[in-house]
Amino acid sequence: MVNHKLGYKLLLSDILPQFEDIKNRIGVTDEVFIEHLAEWNTDLDKYITKNNIKDVIPDASFYDLTTKISNVLTDHINKIAFEALSEISVDTLYAQRTAHTSYYWFVAIKHLLAKIKSLPDNLTEFGKKILMDIASGTQSLNPFPNCFKNIVERLDKRKIKSTVTDIRNDFCIGKKTINAIKFQFFETWLRSHGNLKSQAGDVIDKIVKPVISDGACRSLILQNKDFYMDLINTAGDDAYELKKSLRNLIQKDSDPQLVKFVNSIDSVPEVETA
Repeated sequence: MVNHKLGYKLLLSDILPQFEDIKNRIGVTDEVFIEHLAEWNTDLDKYITKNNIKDVIPDASFYDLTTKISNVLTDHINKIAFEALSEISVDTLYAQRTAHTSYYWFVAIKHLLAKIKSLPDNLTEFGKKILMDIASGTQSLNPFPNCFKNIVERLDKRKIKSTVTDIRNDFCIGKKTINAIKFQFFETWLRSHGNLKSQAGDVIDKIVKPVISDGACRSLILQNKDFYMDLINTAGDDAYELKKSLRNLIQKDSDPQLVKFVNSIDSVPEVETA
């Protein structure tokens, strides 16, 4: 090595699994040690492969270092780890989801996502499963694991349109039940990718009406008032009960935005009085 002369006969595949121990014994920082090891840049493809990456990097938290420092060695490690991760089956990832804080590849994902330009297919499919679980209520949003959140946030919207449509349909036919927390999570997804107008009546009845009394949900609707005004008007008579609820709300809530929104909707029924 540089100062402590551990010798050049050792291979990177021998050194890296002992990185922390050797670094502490020779008294250098992570940065200094990894930069020095990068000088051993011969035969990286031979000694660090997708078949042995878990042996070479046995602690997935090590990717925190390799994703923060860029050199020929760390770039190679990240590339190989990404290749290996891309080959993990969706079923395996899904089966390990409850071990998201300890399973090797979920720990790796936590760090590697920063270096991934687009999700591999297996993470995209895993993300779709998580979205379906959120809709059904089997995946909690309180708390929502950061690992899953980061995957979901990186989903390519072009690849998940059919999943969002399926979620819309499940809500509309009552297979899944909306609530305020789910609405807040899915609102942007449904509005942008769910083709809600094609099922306007059911969407109003099964997705919007059940959450209209929740302040946070109502705020999202008002932030996108033109979209929801058009949706309600498209639903026509199927939006009658929602219109009644809105009229009742403005008797109790004098928020000017809400009042303006309700008064802009076609044929809002008057509140019945005794």
